[in-house]
Formats: sequence, C-alpha cells, structure tokens
Amino acid sequence: MYNRFVSDRENGTNEYDIALNHKMASLKAKGAESLIIDLRYNRGGYISCALRLASALVPVNKMDGYLGSMRFNASYQAALDAQNTSDASKNYFVREIPGLTTTYTLQNVNPGPGKLYFLVGPNTASASEILIFGLKAYEPITMIGTRTRGKFMGS
Repeated sequence: MYNRFVSDRENGTNEYDIALNHKMASLKAKGAESLIIDLRYNRGGYISCALRLASALVPVNKMDGYLGSMRFNASYQAALDAQNTSDASKNYFVREIPGLTTTYTLQNVNPGPGKLYFLVGPNTASASEILIFGLKAYEPITMIGTRTRGKFMGS
C-alpha cells in the first residue's frame, strides 16, 4: 500500500486511514519484526494522516507524546499564546480513527528499537519529513537513501 497521506475522497470517511490501519493490523498479526516504509516519492499531504501513521509506529509507552507542534503566523500565534491554548498546536498521537459509522482502534505495530527503516530521497517532503523526524524523538530509526527535500513543515 503506497503511503500518500490522504484521508479520503473529501467525503469524511477517512477511508485511506482505515485501510492503512487494516494493513497495520495484518502486519501485526503476521508478526512483522521490522518495518521498511518507502517515502521516496511522497511529497507530503495531510498531517493528520502522517500523525495516524506515526501513532501506529511510536512505542506504545510513548503514546502520550506528540509528533510535532504547529506555529502559525505571528498574530494568530500571539492570540493562541494569550489564551494559553498554545498546547492546542501540538499534534498528539492518537489511539482511534473515526469512520462514518464506527470508530476504529488504531493498530500499533512498533517493531522495537532500531527496527524502523525509511527509504527517502529528494522527493520526500513535508508531512513525510514531519513523520520521520517527529518519530526520531521517540525511536531510533534508520533512513536509507539520499537527502530529503528539507521542507520539514506543512504549508
């Protein structure tokens, strides 16, 4: 399943995230001992999708953490800071994926320290980089390939 960080066909179903979750459950059931995730041609997409994939990969004992935080333009960020709601800008790991009629429990497939590999290249950008570098704070990962785009942010 190619990871392209889209959630649905703009119909609110989160069908892509749900399909990814089913694929993760299948890997878990088969006893995957390491994971290789190919992001060489992934230029990004929805951060919410990257967050759900990260939530499936982060160590279970780190689920209370967050993938990253967002910074906004100066006036909006100042308003958040003034309301003491800057914590709302953090992308906390999630445990569930909402569907139209049911909520799915996110399948965590973290294979253990040093067993996550990401294939990367110059077309690896944005949400893909956020996924990789956000996970590095919680888990040793190995990147294989060439330098990523270097965007490190959503736009």
